[in-house]
Amino acid sequence: MAEGIRFIDAGLIEATLRRAEQSPRRRANHNFHGGPEDNPHRFLNVILSGSYVAPHRHLHPPKSETFLVLEG
Repeated sequence: MAEGIRFIDAGLIEATLRRAEQSPRRRANHNFHGGPEDNPHRFLNVILSGSYVAPHRHLHPPKSETFLVLEG
């Protein structure tokens, strides 16, 4: 595997799922980006039933968001 590449596999989903189950907000993410200064941010979100992600937009600096549902 090339350096810096991380596949979204069952193990990564399961580890993030366990963290989401412990979170009061019922969600957790695994960051693929290096830090807040990176653009774009890339991460895996695990959002469990009972959680809510408020509609929002990023204006400064402008950024788009895309959701791709892998499970559920």
